[in-house]
Amino acid sequence: MHSLVKLLCIVIISVHGQSGNFLDCKSGLLSAQQRAADLVSRMTIDEKITQIVTTTAAIPRLGLPKYEWWSGALLGLVYSPSVSFDGDPPAATSFPMLINLETSFNMRLVYHITSVVSTETRAFNNENRAGLDLFTPTVNIFRDPRWGRSQETPGKAPFLTSEYVYALVQGLQRGEDEHYLEITADCKVYNAYDLENWIGTDRFYFDAKINDQDLVETCVHDAHVAKDTVAVALHTDTDLNCSDFYLKHTKESLDNKTIVEKDIDRALEHTFNVLIRLSWFDSPEQQFYRQLTKADVNTPESRKLSLESA
Repeated sequence: MHSLVKLLCIVIISVHGQSGNFLDCKSGLLSAQQRAADLVSRMTIDEKITQIVTTTAAIPRLGLPKYEWWSGALLGLVYSPSVSFDGDPPAATSFPMLINLETSFNMRLVYHITSVVSTETRAFNNENRAGLDLFTPTVNIFRDPRWGRSQETPGKAPFLTSEYVYALVQGLQRGEDEHYLEITADCKVYNAYDLENWIGTDRFYFDAKINDQDLVETCVHDAHVAKDTVAVALHTDTDLNCSDFYLKHTKESLDNKTIVEKDIDRALEHTFNVLIRLSWFDSPEQQFYRQLTKADVNTPESRKLSLESA
């Protein structure tokens, strides 16, 4: 992999509104997969572990900035770990909740709305106030109206939900620049995620109330502990941990040989491949999306679309 060094150069670029030295491949001969693999190969094992969680750490010696994967877009860009509304503009265009939007049965409208959301997210990202990866849509089927997150879903009809999700993801990811993804969408809480209150168990204070016999016979195997889930997760392509569990237990799993370094490399190559396809490492002068500004947020056209969708 290091034979690719001659094809790499150090350039000064602006990422998230910050300037610094970042590895950037300027040759069109390299694919996103090759670029990702080369970047991962330059990291130490300790550095790699800091990159498999949603709140990554900077790697100064490589010029790699920190990155927050978790951006929210429930009804337009919303406050979340990587999204800040402290600045100008102070807000993004707001649209109806998903459960209401789906009842329009208008997938073209869904596409246009999410195209606006992706453009505004890019504009916020250029001001270092949002990430490029949206934790949306929620695709769990709405089964029980008592569920507290039902308004986040497209509804109870599987076929309509699939049509809605397709239009939404296309609207977010397909922009005006065919060379890059505009935004990436993460379809989440795929199934059976609608516990609200069941025999004294609710979603805020979850306690499964498993008796000792059931715990031993069904749920826990002898000599297995929580850290073993790192191996299970990585081996089933859970590339990113939305918490700090990987940070705490991955090194121990390596020492116990339940995983090998290549398992981590594979996960990182997947996630950095996404960032490369989002143009995160490329010079802003080459990109349409890097030219978006606050003038592209909450425009008269987007407000008109919001009113129409309501």
